[in-house]
Amino acid sequence: MITRARDGAFSIGRTAWHGDDGKTMAQRFQERVSELVTQMSKFRKHFKMAPDAFSKTKMTFSGKSGVDQDDLIMTFIIATYWVQKSLNAGA
Repeated sequence: MITRARDGAFSIGRTAWHGDDGKTMAQRFQERVSELVTQMSKFRKHFKMAPDAFSKTKMTFSGKSGVDQDDLIMTFIIATYWVQKSLNAGA
């Protein structure tokens, strides 16, 4: 489980999820969902134009900026890929 710590870093496990801040499990869950929605809204497709006619234009996906992170959405995309691949392998 990936959670966001107070200092803005992400941590894995029950330590950050079960803090001593007096919040309920539902409040913590809503915070995580809110963070995911925020990251999803800032996730974009970026194009870097080729420097000359012989190179290809590069396309990347990112939600990072000076202050924003995209760790949750990247985890979500990777998990979706592997779940879809697993489901299609059984079909």
